[in-house]
Amino acid sequence: MADPVFSETPGAYERHLRRRWRNPLFPAPRRVVTADDVKHARLQDLEAARAVEKEFRDILEVAAGLDRRADMEALFRLKVRIDLCYAGCSGVPGGAPQIKEALRRLVDAIDRVQRRAAGNDPVALAELDEEARAREEHFRLQDFPLVADLTREDPIIEGDELVATLLSEDPEQAAAAYALFDAAQRRQVRDQARFLLAALGTGGGPVEHARAVLARFDALCRDEGGGHTH
Repeated sequence: MADPVFSETPGAYERHLRRRWRNPLFPAPRRVVTADDVKHARLQDLEAARAVEKEFRDILEVAAGLDRRADMEALFRLKVRIDLCYAGCSGVPGGAPQIKEALRRLVDAIDRVQRRAAGNDPVALAELDEEARAREEHFRLQDFPLVADLTREDPIIEGDELVATLLSEDPEQAAAAYALFDAAQRRQVRDQARFLLAALGTGGGPVEHARAVLARFDALCRDEGGGHTH
């Protein structure tokens, strides 16, 4: 059976197949990926890309239809759609950087309208500042493909694949995803990673890479007072 050929900039479905392929961190059956699997994943990624493009066009149409006196609730609902569309961009092939940049510009324009409407109201302005900080953090995290894959509304990473998936990524991406969990969940993920690597013993490149990621998790747990490492 010929080895599958993966895209250089895959979407979420194909990306997860590439993670699993011949990866000793995953259960044996999931390490097998065929050319047909990749073809099907690309079709799913293409469908997702079309959905993101349609939602982007719809958002622009709604924004164009708003007048300067649009109520704050309508603007808030539009911002929520922008947040979701931005997250969706990270799951399509190539990451849709042009759409992301356009969404950033649009949300900045909406924010300016809301600030003008708020006038000198310190409470309203403080709320907008807090919202802007939260959105910027959301955008930053969603720019990590792994974070985008883990926070999808339609999961493509099975629950029992979480630890293997985290350990397969580069430490920076893994650390960004690790931050999604609360302290108890982070310790649980770290402990499960230890058990998995202990069971694998000494392995090749993927296992050694996973140990480097686990060391990063250990450091993060120590920084938050997560207990001693073993």
